[in-house]
Amino acid sequence: MSLVLIVGETSFRDVVRLMVRTREGCPRRILGLRFSVLLMVYVVLSVWIVGAQAQIPPEGIYTYQIIVNDDGEAVVTINYTSTLASGSSWVFVPKFEKWENEILHGRIIEWNLGETEDFVGIDYYFYSVLNFTFEGEDLGESGSIFEMIIRFNFTTAAVIIEPEGIFYSPQIGFEEHSRGEVEICFPQGFSIKKDEAIIIGSREVYSIPLKKPNYVRSELRTNLARVQIGFETESKEPEIVTLTEGEFTFKTVPRYEEYAWEILHLYGRIYGNLTALFNVNLSDIEIEFFIPDFNLLMAIGGYIPFTGGRLGNIHINVFFTRFAEGYIEVAAIHELVHHFLWKAGFSPQDFLWFHEGMAQYVSIEVAIELGYEGAEMIKQNLENSVSDLLGIYGTNFNFLLRWTPRVRPADMGVLYTAAYYVVSRLAERFGGLPYYARFFKLASGAHITNK
Repeated sequence: MSLVLIVGETSFRDVVRLMVRTREGCPRRILGLRFSVLLMVYVVLSVWIVGAQAQIPPEGIYTYQIIVNDDGEAVVTINYTSTLASGSSWVFVPKFEKWENEILHGRIIEWNLGETEDFVGIDYYFYSVLNFTFEGEDLGESGSIFEMIIRFNFTTAAVIIEPEGIFYSPQIGFEEHSRGEVEICFPQGFSIKKDEAIIIGSREVYSIPLKKPNYVRSELRTNLARVQIGFETESKEPEIVTLTEGEFTFKTVPRYEEYAWEILHLYGRIYGNLTALFNVNLSDIEIEFFIPDFNLLMAIGGYIPFTGGRLGNIHINVFFTRFAEGYIEVAAIHELVHHFLWKAGFSPQDFLWFHEGMAQYVSIEVAIELGYEGAEMIKQNLENSVSDLLGIYGTNFNFLLRWTPRVRPADMGVLYTAAYYVVSRLAERFGGLPYYARFFKLASGAHITNK
């Protein structure tokens, strides 16, 4: 049972080798470095242009090429090509990261950046929409062609703790009347897992046929999509570094050392407040990142094994490093609260609802107090779930008393939401976190068995 939170340098020759290559397959070598966004010079043969025009629909085609390196970083190149003499289109681009574009044929007449919600009805937090009108290059009897390249870094394209890894693409989004295709290349020695290469579209999820052990290519059936791929690395054993701050030790692979330090510093900032809240001190707490199950990529923020009558190490889902600031912090605080509750005398065997309700409530409130925007988002989502819960169950949450590590009397989402509701509403009524500080002071040294 576990206590879980649900929720360089490179040369022009290298660049050309990276981008001008056969239409299927990876480059002979992938640049093993931290990529910088580069303004590319494309050498496009006119013979190829004329031959390709017959395959390009008038509305255009978006081709996504994603090349991943050994640390999970990637270069993303989006190629848009149209045979219209003039037209318009739009495509998602990063909102907070640098991106660059180059016009290879034709010219942009007008462009602007818009919000994704205005184009697709969904607010994609990390993305804007590049909306543009264009004029194609006149090729005489061969017609017209417009071609544009967009290129950007994607530093956490894949999460990797050897030998396991999961790739999750940037959000693909483009004008709905255009065609789309995607190709993804991993380093030599990486192996894509059977049945773990999928495209998550706006209307369906479908598998991608494997072309090579480290390469996939697929048509896109929808203009909004993500690509998710599970894989194994060539190296079968991770290199582990050990970081220590105060009572906390974090064991991690070097590529996530910066994130590990951030969590250790977070624990250092909040430790005094949590000891005052729970009226106990902790010692020798170990933390580590984990690669989630392929089908539970974003479902679990963290967990603590509970076996043999003791709590294990704190495990934090490394994929949450890709979320808005505050998400991984809430997950980290959530798991730490379980250790405080255990030390205060509350076993998850007997008080699982209280464990999860307190972990949810305290982690969110502490993270909000620290100014994390993501914590506000999490709270809003939880409160929306509370409204739905009350509409179904009213305020009769007796089923929480039957919740144990082995017994789940309701759906997990219902259990977590109900537990949060009880703990948070008690706090609202009696004075917030200071109310619980008084409670734990009174409970200190007591043997509590009644749920």
